[in-house]
Amino acid sequence: MEPVIRGLSRSPYAPCPPELFAGREPERVRIMETLSLAREAGQVAMISGKAGSGKSSLLNWATGAALPGGEEHLSVHREFYETTDMVFSVYRDILTAIRQSGPAAAGSDPAIRQASDIVDRYVARIDPVGLLARVGEEIIGVFADVGDVPADRVLSTYPAAIKAFGETMSRNGGVFVLLLDNLEWAPEPDLLLTLELIRQRPPGIALVLACDSGDRLRYPQVLEALRGVRGTEIRLGGLEAPGVGDLARRRFDRAVPDEVSELLAHTIADPLGLMVFFALAGWRGLTLDEKAVRVLLPELRNPAASIYAEAEPLQQGRAKTLAVLNPPFHPAVAACMLTEERMSLSEVETSLPESTLFRSVGRHGYDFAHPLIREYCTSLVPEAERLLLHGRAACCTERFLERLPGRQHALVSLVRHLFSAGEYARALALSHELGRRYYEVGAYDTARILARQAVVSAEKTESSDARAAAEELLHLILRATEGRADGA
Repeated sequence: MEPVIRGLSRSPYAPCPPELFAGREPERVRIMETLSLAREAGQVAMISGKAGSGKSSLLNWATGAALPGGEEHLSVHREFYETTDMVFSVYRDILTAIRQSGPAAAGSDPAIRQASDIVDRYVARIDPVGLLARVGEEIIGVFADVGDVPADRVLSTYPAAIKAFGETMSRNGGVFVLLLDNLEWAPEPDLLLTLELIRQRPPGIALVLACDSGDRLRYPQVLEALRGVRGTEIRLGGLEAPGVGDLARRRFDRAVPDEVSELLAHTIADPLGLMVFFALAGWRGLTLDEKAVRVLLPELRNPAASIYAEAEPLQQGRAKTLAVLNPPFHPAVAACMLTEERMSLSEVETSLPESTLFRSVGRHGYDFAHPLIREYCTSLVPEAERLLLHGRAACCTERFLERLPGRQHALVSLVRHLFSAGEYARALALSHELGRRYYEVGAYDTARILARQAVVSAEKTESSDARAAAEELLHLILRATEGRADGA
């Protein structure tokens, strides 16, 4: 039996469309209070909770809730992806959205243009303009020489531009609502800029964030900054019984007896688990009663495993193949990876959004519907097969490198695949070069990974000079991150 699953995406496990969001009435009220106060004084709220608690769905709802109330309102919603190499990609997109907002941006245009120029010059150090092959099989990046732009220049210029735009919005009776999802994955420079925006709280700005409360590095820093300005933390736990019934009606067009809603609220509660429960019950034709809860409850201990098990075998195979890619991944790379199916680009763009395992993320391409699904699919791939898939991913990424948006992400993905495929000679120079550049812009998570790749690649290729240089770089990175909460 095919369940009724309402939503813009066929996957019920992707963030919920705003118009179908269920439950969380007290949390919605707190968000609306934040938005209503922003015109007079800048406001900050953070939605927090564990993975699967519905943070992204509530943020989606907040995006829709921010739009009514006058044409002078502007709502911009962006997300960080499960990678730390896309430095200032989100914040560059935000400036673009402001410039495209029409007359509202006119009063702050000089400040916006200056901030855009400063950010572009800062990112140019890690944003290659091309590739060159050295003697042998080594690859190096070609970077533009734009001079040194210190980080504090970005941290002063960007908030000034946002402040100017917020003041323009406020004078016109409007509010600029900036919503940022998955802050636990923000590159360090993006995190520092976010913290600065929290501290300044420009008038006319409502900053609404979502962050995994289980994150040991970024979440504590954001929480400290939030408390410093008396911002609002909206902590998500499980859904209560009325919310459970509301979710079943809105997403699956099914009525749930009150006693079953109470039971589900006490046994499952988190939205991801509930979505899996209702989907499984629909697929298997089960009545929504206490017996169905007892039957399905063991399968919900690992929701991602249940989601994968219910997918079609063809989709399962695709998921295991694409799990090695750094999210988000471009459809051209995905089509290249799925060579055995001989899929065209248009077929990939049609089939992936229709799967329960994937979701579209706009111009960036595709990602898994939920990070837990990607994590589970990765665990299913044997090491020998993973080696071959990384080799294929390296070939596909290199083949389409010139047409991929976000060259920095594509190049870091390429060198990761080369390294993971055991192509150490090709990975060595590029790992070191990119590691040094990411270190210079303060993106230490990515820099550390790249430097360690360079050390191992030098060992494998018996390059003593290269190993010494890579170890020195790694030492600098570790010293810069000494004492961090994540123990890096």
